[in-house]
Amino acid sequence: HKKQFTREDRDQRCHQLMLAKNATGYRNLMKLCSLGYIEGFYSKYPRIDKELILKHHEGLIATTCCLAASVPRTILRKGEEAGLEEFKWWLDLFGEDYYIELQRHGIPEQDQVNEVLLRWAKQFNVPVIASNDSHYVDQQDANAHDILLCINTGEKQSTPKAKDFDDEMGKPKGTRFAFYNDEFFFKTQAEMAATFSDVPEALDNTNAIVDKVEVLKLKQDILLPHYAIPEGFTDQDEYLTHLTYQGAVQRYLNGDGGVDSL
Repeated sequence: HKKQFTREDRDQRCHQLMLAKNATGYRNLMKLCSLGYIEGFYSKYPRIDKELILKHHEGLIATTCCLAASVPRTILRKGEEAGLEEFKWWLDLFGEDYYIELQRHGIPEQDQVNEVLLRWAKQFNVPVIASNDSHYVDQQDANAHDILLCINTGEKQSTPKAKDFDDEMGKPKGTRFAFYNDEFFFKTQAEMAATFSDVPEALDNTNAIVDKVEVLKLKQDILLPHYAIPEGFTDQDEYLTHLTYQGAVQRYLNGDGGVDSL
């Protein structure tokens, strides 16, 4: 995983939704998450690549995801031909566990991508599902969410919003990141049915994914790693106490008193 980039050679990453449908998929999902942090972490983002997905995709369900995912992004930036090539890579790998995901937030680029995806759904007989990119519970929470974005990015709400920009090249000067509108909330079943009234099968297929996922009985035990204890210590607790005092000496002792006085 590349970890050094320049202004000309930027880090290119995208979103991707993958769901575990059984125990094997759950283990692979954990593996991918761990590798994303251990091997692929760059800046503030854990990352995985296609090589890892090829190796650990068994038992997983994947979708075309949102506008920030590889297939929609390729359609918008490189055209349908390149987008179709990207789409086929995922379809060939996941087969019946690959779904075309539709989202409708009133974004023009999203409508453009959805039109292409619906054509491909018919052409390649890929089931369509519907989702809403939910970042807050209720629609009236949109302003509170926007305030949190400002806190996170160190901006003021009065700064003009940059709703349309290339995240690789950055937002225009004098603007701030903001969501397109207030449609990014947890919609009710009725609201979703109204939004996707022209493709009702998308809601049925979303429920079909739920039926496909096996119920897992995960252990509730506290699973802690076992470390070899050096000679001179009877158990892990005694060794941990030793390390704690040793660390306290290094961090806090300034010559005015012993560790026991801390």
